Amino acid sequence: MHRKRARSILDRWARRNGYRIIDREVRLLRRGPFFLTTGQNQEVYRVTVEDGNRRVRRGYVRCGGFLFGLLSDRADVRWDPEPPQRPGFPVVFPSESDDPRE
Repeated sequence: MHRKRARSILDRWARRNGYRIIDREVRLLRRGPFFLTTGQNQEVYRVTVEDGNRRVRRGYVRCGGFLFGLLSDRADVRWDPEPPQRPGFPVVFPSESDDPRE
C-alpha cells in the first residue's frame, strides 16, 4: 500500500509537469540530496524523465510531506546538474570586420 501510494504521487507529479517517466527506482538508502531530510513515511525515487521538448533529465523525487508522509500529495524534485554545453557545428569564427575595437 505504501509503495503504491508513493508511485501514484510520482505519476501525478510527472503528469502535472508534462514529463514522461522513462525510468524510476526506489531509493531506500542512497537518497541523494534527500539523504538526511527524509522521514520514514516518505519515499524517494531516482528518476529519468523526458519533457515535452524531448529533453531527458535525471534527478531525485521525494514523495510525501514531512509531517503527514504519504497522506500528503507533495512531491519535491532535485535535478542532477546539467552537463556543460559543448559547442556544436557549424563553428563560426568572428571575422576581422566584427572586431569590437573598430
